[in-house]
Amino acid sequence: MTPWSRLTPFRFVIAAGMLASAAWLGWRHYEHSFYMDRTPLGDTIAGIRHIDSYVAGFGPGDNEVIVITYKLKADAASRLRAHPSAFIADLEASEAAFSGERMQPRRRRSRECRIYRNWTPMPVSMHVRDPLAADFSDGQVRPVTFSEHIDRYGFGGGGGFSMPSDRLRKMESVYASPLALHAWGRCGLFIFASDPGEAYFVHVG
Repeated sequence: MTPWSRLTPFRFVIAAGMLASAAWLGWRHYEHSFYMDRTPLGDTIAGIRHIDSYVAGFGPGDNEVIVITYKLKADAASRLRAHPSAFIADLEASEAAFSGERMQPRRRRSRECRIYRNWTPMPVSMHVRDPLAADFSDGQVRPVTFSEHIDRYGFGGGGGFSMPSDRLRKMESVYASPLALHAWGRCGLFIFASDPGEAYFVHVG
């Protein structure tokens, strides 16, 4: 008698369910690690609160907006609120240590999305294209709102991306707050906000 001959329909359903559960758990672990690998080096993040995303297409050239909301550790939020310059110094020290660390090229590439440069208070300033211009070079650099940022290529807001209205209002408030810090990295924009004790990764591409 072969092992397959003992596989009753009930056992088959149980085995299939276990395989599906293992695959789902494996994917969620990978997804969590992927999104945590967008946070700056240092001990500041407690976990992920929300992920809002929109992807159109598959592969290079896709249109996508990703907004990840992280919970700050209580001591990190307190340090950011009371001593923002010291908070920035700690971030820069962690990044400097990473730059001097010896590691395999593949591991280094996987962690480069955690490097951010030139931490400064909000707002975010970007090159804003004149919608009537013939090419992207026309326009000006100026502070932008959250809605303007995610709609940079025309698929934020009404173009496909959406998020709950309360989170949208919160992001607009963070983008207007001089108490929040931001920096650009290889993979996107990262923001620390002591109030409401959160951090954000924003990628528009």
